[in-house]
Amino acid sequence: MSKSKFSLRQIIGDAFLVIAGALILGLLALPFLMAKGVDVGGVISTADTSLGSCYDLITLTDVSNSALLSSQIFLILVLAFACIVILLGIIDMIGAFAGKKFLNVTFFSRIASVLLVAFSIAAFISIVAYVAQSGIEITETSGFDIYRIGTGYIMALVFSVVALLASFVAKTKKAKK
Repeated sequence: MSKSKFSLRQIIGDAFLVIAGALILGLLALPFLMAKGVDVGGVISTADTSLGSCYDLITLTDVSNSALLSSQIFLILVLAFACIVILLGIIDMIGAFAGKKFLNVTFFSRIASVLLVAFSIAAFISIVAYVAQSGIEITETSGFDIYRIGTGYIMALVFSVVALLASFVAKTKKAKK
C-alpha cells in the first residue's frame, strides 16, 4: 500500500480553523449592544433594539467611555487575529495537500488562536464593564437593566474557542530522529 501524502487530520483541523475565523469575521456584523424597552416617540417598545454591529462600534470615532474604547481596541485585535488565523489555516492546508513540511505552520496558528481567545475574552469583559457602569449616572438602575450584550461579542468568543480547539487537531512538524 502506498502511504498517503496528506494527513486527513491536518486538513480537517485547518478547515475548522479557517471556518471558525471566517465565522468570527461574519458574526461580528451582529449587534454589539441591545437596548431594552426603548421609548420611540412616546411609545415604549418591549422589543430589544440594536445599537449597531461590532463593526459599527469599531468605526466610532467619538468614544468617551474608557470601557467602550478598550472594547473597541480589543475588537480590532480580534479582527486582526481572526484574519491571521484564517491565513495560517490556509497556508497549513496547502502544505498538508502538497505534503510540504516547511508549510506546516500549526505552531503559529496555535499561538494566534490563543491570542484570539485572549482578545475575545478581553473584548467581552470590556463590554460587560461598559454595560455594568452604564445607566448608573442616568438612573438608579444598573446598565444590565437597560442594556443587553449583543450576540456579536458572544459569537466571537465562542468561535475563537472553536478556532483554538481546531488548531490543536492539526499536527505539528515532527522532529527528525
